[in-house]
Amino acid sequence: YRPILEHLSGRNFLPAVLHLSGPLLEWLERHNTAYLDQLGRLVSDGKIELLLAGFYEPVLASLPRIDRVEQIQWMRDAIRRRFGVDATGLWLTERVWEPELAADLADADVRYVLVDDRHFLVSGFSSDQLHAPYWTESDGKRVALFSIDERLRYLIPFRPPEETAAYLRE
Repeated sequence: YRPILEHLSGRNFLPAVLHLSGPLLEWLERHNTAYLDQLGRLVSDGKIELLLAGFYEPVLASLPRIDRVEQIQWMRDAIRRRFGVDATGLWLTERVWEPELAADLADADVRYVLVDDRHFLVSGFSSDQLHAPYWTESDGKRVALFSIDERLRYLIPFRPPEETAAYLRE
């Protein structure tokens, strides 16, 4: 991720979101604090917003409800300790969604979740409707869902940057 951080450091742009797993954060704290310091500067400048997840990257839907909240709290505590911010968005590990997650995420003080656009598309949404948050709830508690563009998610890490730029121009 260092090239991305260096590129973002010198430019004005809309805030980007970034997710680090708990184990990666622990490894970086032992082996590459300079990277974390650089990331911390971008976070404090408002250029990057850090995302939560379960600290050990569990598929949250497979855990008991109390463990889901605890895993997210561990990640929140690690982000707060290292970067001094309170994260409110969540990267959904393996993008596995279950309806009852909404209440548990709300209990963990998660305000929004990134989920695959596939969840929306197979539910009858059209792709042109997926550029705004949607609210879902369980047990009377709600959380916002933002769709992740599946094609873009695969273009960015695996294809030449020109292909990503062409897709964005479309």
